[in-house]
Amino acid sequence: MIEKRTIEKSFEDKNREKIILMFLEDDSKEIYEFNEISSYLINKNMSKRADHHLKRLVKDGMLEKTERGSYTLNAIARQPLRNYYKKTVPICLIGGLGIPTLFNDVLAAFEEISIIPRKYVLFTSPDYHEEFSKLDKSKYEEVEIVVREFDYQKVLRENYQQIYEELEKIFKEEIKNYEIVCEITGGTKPVSIALLNLSTEYNLRRCYFSGRKIIWI
Repeated sequence: MIEKRTIEKSFEDKNREKIILMFLEDDSKEIYEFNEISSYLINKNMSKRADHHLKRLVKDGMLEKTERGSYTLNAIARQPLRNYYKKTVPICLIGGLGIPTLFNDVLAAFEEISIIPRKYVLFTSPDYHEEFSKLDKSKYEEVEIVVREFDYQKVLRENYQQIYEELEKIFKEEIKNYEIVCEITGGTKPVSIALLNLSTEYNLRRCYFSGRKIIWI
């Protein structure tokens, strides 16, 4: 988890903040070579010691060094950095699906607080997915729906580690373009627990639907 004070401490040197802003300014470019970063700092009349600052940013958890020696923004740092700079992006809900009708209820509750997610990723079983496919979802047709099927008994109920790993893969991909909100109303306990743990690690908002409204936790 990247805390605000970690960011503030790292950014006491403006060279390091400049490097991070380089990554945040262009979301379409995920990886930068060392020479690109070094040239960027020099062109901005900043430090010539890019190696020193990059080493510190990796240590602080904000950048990752790839096998080829280039650098990319650490997925767990992306949302804390957005929060730090008050940068907003579309929302992607991620949660489990138990009762299919909760889909419309949850989105209606979000709509009441003026939030319309752009995307909704659901973990569920083949049987629940079949029921869900028959549900009238026309009111929220602008929401992109992604359903991931898993065996109910062997995975959704009993294999926390697999659920955690599968969710984290999705987190790392979706967080590039979205603010992920973990929605823990539906699904099995392993799904909800994995979402809670990942939301802490990635510093993400989490909530559940009380039957009347969205409760942030």
